[in-house]
Formats: sequence, C-alpha cells, structure tokens
Amino acid sequence: GTLTGNPQWQPAGGKAGGALAFDGDGDFIDCGRDEGLNITGAVTIAAWIKLSKSTDDQKIAGNQDDISGGYKLSIFSGKAELEVRDSVNALRNNRFVAGGTVLQPGVWYHVVGTYSQGGSIKTYVNAKLDREQETTNILAASEGPLKIGCEPFSGECLFNGLMDDLQIYNYPLSETEVAALYAGQELPTMTAKTEILAASGEGKQTANYLILVLGVVIVVAVVIGITVGKAKPKA
Repeated sequence: GTLTGNPQWQPAGGKAGGALAFDGDGDFIDCGRDEGLNITGAVTIAAWIKLSKSTDDQKIAGNQDDISGGYKLSIFSGKAELEVRDSVNALRNNRFVAGGTVLQPGVWYHVVGTYSQGGSIKTYVNAKLDREQETTNILAASEGPLKIGCEPFSGECLFNGLMDDLQIYNYPLSETEVAALYAGQELPTMTAKTEILAASGEGKQTANYLILVLGVVIVVAVVIGITVGKAKPKA
C-alpha cells in the first residue's frame, strides 16, 4: 500500500499492540486494485477504531470508484454505516435506520459492517447488532482501489483517529463470528490455517481463515495488516 500524507505508527497505541494514527488532514492509504479485494455479492468489513474527533463523515475503508459497484465502511454523523453499490452505481446503506450507537472520541470501538445479497446491510458495534436495513441491491464489481481512511473515489471524508486490525471478508459474518472477532478469537466456521502479518506489526500470528494479506510498510516496519477472508469451501 502507498501512504499519503503522514499517517503515524503508534507502537503501543492500538487495541492490541500498535495502531496507525490518521490526523484527518490528508492521511490515507492506497492499497491498489487486487482481485481478492474486488468482492461482489456479499462482504464484511471490520476494524477497531478510536476517533480523535467527531466529524460529519469519516471513511474507514472502501473500494468504490463512483462509476459502478464497490463497498465502504464509514462513520457518518457519529454512527457506523455500510454502503454497497450495484452495477449502475445505485447505492444502498443503513444510514437512515433509526437508533444506532453514537461513537465518542477517545474510546475504542469494534465496528463491523456486513452485507448479504438479497438480504440486508447490518452494522455491529462491540459485537452488538446496531442497525439493519433490508435491501435487494446487488454488490457489483468496482474498478477502484481499496483505500483506507478516506472516500475511495475522491480522497475526502478523511478518518481522524487510530485504526487497528482491519479485516475484509467475501461473505457476511454471522453474529457469532462478529462476537468471535470482538473477543479476539478464531472464527469457528473457518478451517484452513495460515500465517499472516500481525496488525500490531510485531511479528506473525496464526489466523483460522483463508486470507490475502496486504502489508502497509513505513521504511521496513509493517504498520497495519489487512486481512481478506474467503468463505469456507464446501465439502
């Protein structure tokens, strides 16, 4: 990935180990285009975040190109939301669903967005279902790169705070799986083990799912791990 602006690695500032600090003033990461990230049909994005400041719209990660398809997880008006777009760029999110947790600056939250084709868009905060929106929209492919910390197609709506352990899956995690992520446990439905770069940047860890890792590097230090999980193959 390519760092833009001046994101700062905080070795002891993460939820578990280190985290990357974004200052809301030009900081983001461009992870490029990879077919493993061009997810269609269903998706989950999860991350630990700690806001430094509340703003109207902050992007955590997404790959939309504003032409067709793509996904993104955001904090809009202080609440977690997931958005998907179809092949004609029609969008659907859970922004206007009543309720939802207002995230406070200075507090760590585990935020998760899931989408299932022909089902619904859900967001979770600290393993609790926060808001749900039924949808018939179909998540389509996007030509855009995955970007962390900004609107993927414009570079605006910059994230302001700490981010740790960003994970992306090509299927909708269940409530049980979301709870497992929150607790730092292995996902019970996945079987293939492989080693990935630890999000803390302090070495390797074992994860209980199939993954593609994009390591973001400052000099020679791995500063954040992006885990892309694939659905368990059917027997």
